[in-house]
Amino acid sequence: MKIDFLQLLFRVEFESGLYAQEQFRNREKILSLVNQMENLMSSDDERLIQIKQATMFLFGEQQLSYDLGKQRLENEEEKRRQQTTVYETIGYAALGKGDTVSAVKYLVDASIIEIEQGSRQIPPIRMLAQAVYPQGYLMEAYRYMQLTMDDAKFFGSRYRIYEAAIMMPSIYNDLYKLLERQRTILFVITIVVLLGIGVLLCLVRIVIRQYKKLNSSKTQIELQNESLQKVNENMALLSNKLAESNRIKDYYLGKTLVTNSAYVTLIENLTTNMTRKLRAKHYDDALNFMEKNNYRKERDNMLRLFDSMFLQLFPEFITRFNSLLNADAQIQIEEKDAMTPELRIFALIRLGITKNDTIAEILGYSVSTVKNYKTKVRNSSMLPNEEFERELMDIKSTSVEG
Repeated sequence: MKIDFLQLLFRVEFESGLYAQEQFRNREKILSLVNQMENLMSSDDERLIQIKQATMFLFGEQQLSYDLGKQRLENEEEKRRQQTTVYETIGYAALGKGDTVSAVKYLVDASIIEIEQGSRQIPPIRMLAQAVYPQGYLMEAYRYMQLTMDDAKFFGSRYRIYEAAIMMPSIYNDLYKLLERQRTILFVITIVVLLGIGVLLCLVRIVIRQYKKLNSSKTQIELQNESLQKVNENMALLSNKLAESNRIKDYYLGKTLVTNSAYVTLIENLTTNMTRKLRAKHYDDALNFMEKNNYRKERDNMLRLFDSMFLQLFPEFITRFNSLLNADAQIQIEEKDAMTPELRIFALIRLGITKNDTIAEILGYSVSTVKNYKTKVRNSSMLPNEEFERELMDIKSTSVEG
């Protein structure tokens, strides 16, 4: 009974010194109570070790309190409820001596045991909040203190409410600052993102504009290339035509010089004979001489010479020309290197002589005759007039050696 009475007195003095900060005034009284209990208990008595641990904790000897708590934990063979008290006191001592890691470990173990046993009052939770709060675990400290406050309100314990209220303002203040910082960071991030989106939109707009310019430039370049290609094709066609024209001119020039020389000789002989006969007043002889020389035959010879020269330059002319006509209107040639009047007319057109009066003068026809021949041939063609003219001019010449 005396031991129980001394324990009760010790508890009163401990609580008074712990919460009223009177541990220095009550030091001698507490030490007297401890000495009396040492005389009544064995040194390994769990109750005596617990009292010594509480005494060291109250006097600020946290290391000694921590060591005594470890000793209690090793010797503990009581119920799990008593282990909660041991873990809790070790955690308090570790926190007091600055060992936050150990404090958190034992306070967490004590809290787990309390929760597993269905206890609504969990004192280690408040000290756990006090341990993690300085380490920056603000939200954890807030939840632990909120749980402590709820428990205190549930039991109506003003003292526990007071304990929880001591830390709550600091936690609320820091939590508010944290939320403000997060809000500021979120605002800055939002501004940066909006600016980034704006810059991205500007870049996209610039890229689209440049892309349109490139497409426009590409289109213009393609059009210019097509135009240049057409110019080159036209130049090549003109070059071919000029080469062909020069080749035809050279060929006809050589042949014309020979033919004209023969005709000049013929005219000179004719003039000399006619002059001699007229001076001698041999009129009948002069008339007979004129009748003897058939000039129509000479024109025919000239046209045959033209046929031969042209077909040497355009050996495929008759075949290509007939391909432009209907089958029943194609022209049949009886003599080699000879052409019909229709072929001669369109041969002159192929050479670039397109005026009807010029063609009529060369061939010895009337203009109306030339027109009739041209109309007859075009009506016999399977092609429209413009396409017929284009196909006619596309008939190629070949190189001819002198």
